[in-house]
Amino acid sequence: MATGRPFHCGFASIARAPLSSALYSTMNNPKNHHYIPQSYQLLFSLDGKNLFYLDKKDSRILGPAGPRNFCSENFLYSLTGEAAKASDSPTLIENPMLSTIDGAFATEVGKLISDDPDKTDVNLYNLSRFFGFLSARHPSLIKEFQDGFDRALIGEILKHARGDKAAKEKAQEMGLDLNDDSLFEGLSFSESRNMTLVKMMENAEENAACIHDSMGWLFLYSFEADVLLCDQPFIIKDEPIVIDQLFSGGDEYFVLIPLSQQLCLALSSVKSDIKHTYINSSQAMAINNLIINNAERWVIGPTKESIHG
Repeated sequence: MATGRPFHCGFASIARAPLSSALYSTMNNPKNHHYIPQSYQLLFSLDGKNLFYLDKKDSRILGPAGPRNFCSENFLYSLTGEAAKASDSPTLIENPMLSTIDGAFATEVGKLISDDPDKTDVNLYNLSRFFGFLSARHPSLIKEFQDGFDRALIGEILKHARGDKAAKEKAQEMGLDLNDDSLFEGLSFSESRNMTLVKMMENAEENAACIHDSMGWLFLYSFEADVLLCDQPFIIKDEPIVIDQLFSGGDEYFVLIPLSQQLCLALSSVKSDIKHTYINSSQAMAINNLIINNAERWVIGPTKESIHG
């Protein structure tokens, strides 16, 4: 994705913020980190508390249930090693940074789905910032980046060890063949984890700037059928999305993001004025099929019936 003006909401700026130890001690340091925020999931709930979850892996539906234990991992965004020891709060990425971004997003979606016909007070910066992180914070991407950093560090360590007499002698005493790369596969370093989190935030800021500055926005309102959510909700298509000619014309909409039970967003590569339109039930179902197909494991909806098919 092309980049634009960076948003200054990343780790470095948060780390430099003048937050005292006393303030950090009063803040919540959560263990369970959601890559699909709970406040985001609840935008797809009928009662603001319960949802239904289709487990594609086991072909079963769970619910009604709250979002606390879905689409999350323990310590997903936590600093590790020396960086964690040096920080007043090793979970500062999750809270206050991501929790603030997530809360601002939910507020803006609330404006979009309100009865107020004037949507001009919606803050696109807050939405773009959330979308940037949504596209970068998934565990599969974090694992991919960390594996790459781990391999690079292992390569540098082995390069040094193979040229160091003392290291070669020590490896020989231990029965290790420094030329057998397979012996060192799967090693993980705290430094790689922290570098990965910085990379995640850099990507998120670049994507957010691109969305905010360079893309066309089309808000799609569905009142005939429920819009679904999934654990991979930032849906990128290689070709323009075609749904009953809804996205026809000069703008090529190739990104789709469900926002709530009655709202979805399409993003275009062509910068244009913000548009709002209504979709019928067949168009909503076509969008839901894209959402279901993009799910890694979980499909989320307001009722069992909405996710059954």
